[in-house]
Amino acid sequence: MFESYNATAWLLDRHVDAGRGQAVAIVSDGEEQRYDDVQRDVWRAQHALRDLDVRPGERVAMVVNDEPAFIAWFLAAIRAVRYLFRCRRCSRPTSWERSWPTRKPE
Repeated sequence: MFESYNATAWLLDRHVDAGRGQAVAIVSDGEEQRYDDVQRDVWRAQHALRDLDVRPGERVAMVVNDEPAFIAWFLAAIRAVRYLFRCRRCSRPTSWERSWPTRKPE
């Protein structure tokens, strides 16, 4: 199916490619987002990462509310092969620094 595994392709793109883009992907606070909408938001976030000059292999710390935008940023970072670390807004830097990944995947 994919030349190399990418979770974004599996979680999102395969649904759009299979013609299920209009199916509901996310329901949050009574609002529905369809796979097509989520894919568009992921592309926007991915372009924003590129515009910020975040390159493959670099770490990305995300501080995002638990809302549909989180899903778009998370999947965009995965698709772009970035190192991803989610910080809770209430965390102090010292608490998440200890769990920050120090080793690159092989």
